[in-house]
Amino acid sequence: AGISLIPKNYSAIVPTGDFVLAKFEEEEDFAEGGIWLPESLKSKPNLATIVDVGSGRTDDGSSIDFEVKKGDVVLYTRFGTTGIRELELEKTGENVALIKYSDLAGRLPNADDYELDDFEPLQNFILVKADEVEESTTGGVFLGDADQEKPACG
Repeated sequence: AGISLIPKNYSAIVPTGDFVLAKFEEEEDFAEGGIWLPESLKSKPNLATIVDVGSGRTDDGSSIDFEVKKGDVVLYTRFGTTGIRELELEKTGENVALIKYSDLAGRLPNADDYELDDFEPLQNFILVKADEVEESTTGGVFLGDADQEKPACG
């Protein structure tokens, strides 16, 4: 979908309803070895810092209580129900995203230094640790990443 440019005469974005406004780190333009990455190969961020929250009113007229507040670091799903709407304020060059609250999976204490135990699931999300994948067969044959069976339980 790309980034929508908000014209210079607008200086702020306010989320409505059950949306949150979040700021995320920019994707890297270059790989570790210094190779330029096209848009299709850049890793998309899924950690963001909450800038503002909507009113809590949902499409069906009910309301929700947000479990997040300004400054919280959240993990959001990449394949949510509405997708992430990325916006750029032309006036400031700031990139932000409107994210539906139901697409927020959890909260972390910060975006840089955290452990798995620091993750606090939100709403109906749960955290499951997958079983370890065997790197070799019982006969000792090494399995490459493509040949390893993906864990189905945790």
